Amino acid sequence: MLQFLLLTIENKEDKLIFEEIYKKYRDISMRRALKLLNDRRFDAEDAFQVAWIQIAQNIDKLKCHNDAAIASYIMKTIEFKAIDVANKNHEYQDCIETADMNSKKYVSDDLLYLVCSKEQNETIVHVLQNMDEKYRDILILTYLHGFSVKSIAKQLKIKEKTVWTRLYRGKAVLIEELTKRGITNE
Repeated sequence: MLQFLLLTIENKEDKLIFEEIYKKYRDISMRRALKLLNDRRFDAEDAFQVAWIQIAQNIDKLKCHNDAAIASYIMKTIEFKAIDVANKNHEYQDCIETADMNSKKYVSDDLLYLVCSKEQNETIVHVLQNMDEKYRDILILTYLHGFSVKSIAKQLKIKEKTVWTRLYRGKAVLIEELTKRGITNE
């Protein structure tokens, strides 16, 4: 796939930059697509390919950014493309309660990655320790252990929709607490 993507880029310098970014983030972005699409390999591959085509088309925008910003952009692109694939399949549309999805409250993973990359682990651990157990467990199982929503639901004997909701709300609580401590995305 890399060779195909490199054909879409004209500038030699851009090709080298893209190749380095692709090699660094391809595995984690594929794992992210798999996680978002509940380990449905073909759907994840579709989302992965479309996302990397878009990333290749926008390589000039990534050249002057740091690793955290590049990782954030890649993960957000993967997330959007996974949502597109899921919407086409109409299978995962009700994963998150739509009543909670207003623009002021929604916390995306890229924001979470950026904020967390700027802060010491001790502070994040402290915030997690003081968080409601039902949100803390979901965040830890998802982000530290890399479990899928489906496997978390089985482990905790709750519905997948409940896992999605707690994950969404837990991220919002984490961001709110970190923001109170002066840690922001800016």
